[in-house]
Formats: sequence, C-alpha cells, structure tokens
Amino acid sequence: MDDLNRIIPSEFKKFVDLNYDFRIVDAYPTIEIELDRKHVSIPKYYKSKSHRRTNGLQIQLPESIYLEVKLESERRLWLIISREKYPNIFNAGIHLCESLHTGPRFQKYLELYKSYESITTPNARDIEFSAVRHSISHASRQLTKQIVVEKLTEVFGGLSIDLSKYGHRKEFFIRYWNLLIAVDKLLFNAVSDLTTQGSEIVKGIRVIR
Repeated sequence: MDDLNRIIPSEFKKFVDLNYDFRIVDAYPTIEIELDRKHVSIPKYYKSKSHRRTNGLQIQLPESIYLEVKLESERRLWLIISREKYPNIFNAGIHLCESLHTGPRFQKYLELYKSYESITTPNARDIEFSAVRHSISHASRQLTKQIVVEKLTEVFGGLSIDLSKYGHRKEFFIRYWNLLIAVDKLLFNAVSDLTTQGSEIVKGIRVIR
C-alpha cells in the first residue's frame, strides 16, 4: 500500500516512525493478469490458469505471491514469485497480504507475525514482537515463559492486552508498526536478489518460477 501510515490511528502517529520508506508496496495472493496496451488489471485472487497477453500468447502461472516492490529512484517492479520455488517468501507475502487487507486488529497482528516467522529463525526474533503474539494467542494462565512474562509486564503492566485502554492501544500499535517495518526490511532483503531473475512477461512484471 502506498499509504501504509493510515493503518495507525492518528492519535498514535506521533509515537512511530512515519518517515520510514517502505519497499514492499503491496502484496496479493496468486493473481490473474489481464493485459492490453495501456492497462494492467490485477484482481486479488484466482486459481492457476492460462493467461492471455496482448499478442495472444498463452502463459501458465503457478501458485504465486504478487509483490509490488519499490526500487531505487521510486521505480516500481512487480514480482510474481512461485510457492514451489520460494516457499518462505511466498508464505511471508501471503501473511503480509492478509495483515494489510483483512481482519480485526489482533488478527492483523497475528498474520503479520506469521509473515515475520516465515523469514526469520526463532533465535533471531525480537522478544517484544513475540510477547505480543503470545499474549493475544493464549490465555494469561498459559503464559509461563519468564522472558515473555517480564516483557509483557514491562510494556502492558500485565499479561493481557486490552485495546479498550488507551495505554494498551498505544503500545500495541507501536509494536504493530515496528513489526511491519521489520517485515518490510526482511522481505525486501529476501527478494532483492530476485529482481533480475525469471522472465519479464511485460515491462515491469517478472515471473519467478
């Protein structure tokens, strides 16, 4: 999305880095591409099928994730990355898409965390991100890991997150935004070597399968 800062309620925008330059502009699941000389139409969902280009050539797209990537000098590139060839990137993109486009607040965070999990190892994950995920996924009585308990108590004053409380909402959205930035950096790093791979089916759209 070009206007990602709309995700954060206006009352909390002063607490986050709105100047961060997102490189993964948007993400959609496997897509259908309809091309003519002046227009590219990309619906959100489809089943694998043949796709017709302007010259009548039929191409077969595998199950893929569509990522719109911003390169240097604001240039945009659309990558269609197959699940079979790059499963971790595919999963990260799918969950990022779900977080950006669907779901209530807690579900958006859980989907974003799944994206984060797809492109990180357990030892590399930030405890703040993980602690929030544990809190909204489990009952308080199930949270027994000391480092999780300590972090939740430090940030939220307890083990549960109550979005009816201003302080809890503020801390929750700060961490959601910071996690979004972390995912953007990790995912862009993962796809940056792919921007010249695969085949260009039309200018600015590359299929990597």
